[in-house]
Amino acid sequence: MTVLASSADLLSRHLPKLFSTRAHRAADYAMAASFALAGAWFWRQNRTAARACWISGGSILALTLLTSYPGRPKRLLDVGLHGKVEVAVAALVATMPELLELREHQVRHYFRTQAAILTLISNLTAFAPPSRNYRL
Repeated sequence: MTVLASSADLLSRHLPKLFSTRAHRAADYAMAASFALAGAWFWRQNRTAARACWISGGSILALTLLTSYPGRPKRLLDVGLHGKVEVAVAALVATMPELLELREHQVRHYFRTQAAILTLISNLTAFAPPSRNYRL
């Protein structure tokens, strides 16, 4: 992971969980759409970056579509596992410029920022219902 994504992970891991799984699902769809739009934007200047955007967006969309969210039909992945896999996807997104040798600053910055946002969204989501610790 890049410094930005690692810092986002370190700073947000122990913060209160602000997002519900419903909000998280909406954010995942928005992230997938932003990757699709960025791929169209990068297409003329750097086709490799465009393909990397579409691969990243497709992986987020596939992860979201394969996840069983509360109140939705049962799917392949549990929502808790979704959060763990999403951090791994964020790490892949962060390293995409190095893997594909993308040298443009704008492209590298885009992937690093998207990885940090993915990490923040994942770390600030309450994937498990709040536990009730009652003492008698």
